[in-house]
Amino acid sequence: MNVPEPEKRGRGLRRPSLDDFIFEGEATPLLFRKRVILTMTGALVALIVAYAVTSSLLGFSTEVNAGPLRDWVEGFGAWAPAFFILLMALSVLIAPIPNAPIFAAAGLVWGSIMGTVYSLLGLLLGSAMAFYVARWTGRRYVGRLIGAKAAGRLDDVAETIGGRVIF
Repeated sequence: MNVPEPEKRGRGLRRPSLDDFIFEGEATPLLFRKRVILTMTGALVALIVAYAVTSSLLGFSTEVNAGPLRDWVEGFGAWAPAFFILLMALSVLIAPIPNAPIFAAAGLVWGSIMGTVYSLLGLLLGSAMAFYVARWTGRRYVGRLIGAKAAGRLDDVAETIGGRVIF
């Protein structure tokens, strides 16, 4: 029986890559390409540097004072919770918008209990919207983003235990 000899690298065996285990012969998916990862990392670093420079030039304070925020939100009257819930839902739907500052703002404005209630309502609405958008457009792009094999595995999981995973 002929067993193929593994590829050699220097004196030892070739070190396996992520592609060997997940993608097996497929082209590297878009989200795993070095160029995409480096571009996203560079954009994040540039954003952080821009924020630091801008805040030091404009003299932004790092002290938290909830009064002006609370006054501004109260200016919306009874619509304030609805606007907040919609903002939270959009933060779920549009991934780069971070949720943590929005949670903190809700706690500062409405307190911990009502802030949590409004946040959870926004998360529920945003998750429902994201699910709808994914069902409507997402499946045809998943293979390109994460690889056809990984997408196939997700399909298998969804078919066998999908309800439990979502729950």
